[in-house]
Amino acid sequence: LCMLLAGVSSTDREIEASRAIADDAKAVAAYAHRFNVHMAQALGQDADPDEIPGVKVMAPVVCEVLGSAVPDIASGGETVILIPYPSPEVQKFVFEGQEDFLELPQAFFHFVAWASGGREFVCDLQGLEDEEGIALVDPAMIRDPAEKPSVGDMLSAVTGLQGADSGGPSEERFNAWHPRCGQACRSFDPQRRSAHVAKRHCGFSAPSCGVSTGV
Repeated sequence: LCMLLAGVSSTDREIEASRAIADDAKAVAAYAHRFNVHMAQALGQDADPDEIPGVKVMAPVVCEVLGSAVPDIASGGETVILIPYPSPEVQKFVFEGQEDFLELPQAFFHFVAWASGGREFVCDLQGLEDEEGIALVDPAMIRDPAEKPSVGDMLSAVTGLQGADSGGPSEERFNAWHPRCGQACRSFDPQRRSAHVAKRHCGFSAPSCGVSTGV
């Protein structure tokens, strides 16, 4: 089975927009690999990342439309995205902060913020959960405004957290999407439980990303 993604407007179906979606998925997959290796190491030196529940990202394929009987969806010359996805249902894991708390996707969200020094957030975490962990489909990245814009930066306007800091990662967004930590978070950022507020390298005024300036 495959999932078909087609942009709402013709601009969203241009090659640059489709490549941005694929680039976000590639960036999230790289973080997922680092997260899986870390969790295996946290469990013990003999743990195999492939043998414990982890995070994987379904790889998108950018496709050019040669001809179409449904031009309202996509016309010849435009692009769509196909993603292998073995389920007819998609579960939201981290989106607006109102989702049921599942430790693995929540810990992965926290890990990306921590590993990037607060410069990047992974967002719109959705997909399926099984005995192997979670499989993510069409995730996005939100980056510091000084960094290269991403699909997530465009999606952030629909999360209900608009304002002066809506263009990138923020303490407000972090706390809304990740209201509490589980045990997995404490393996890389135990300071998240602390009530002490200190200045961080990432610029947050709370112990969110785990990178302290030492002041």
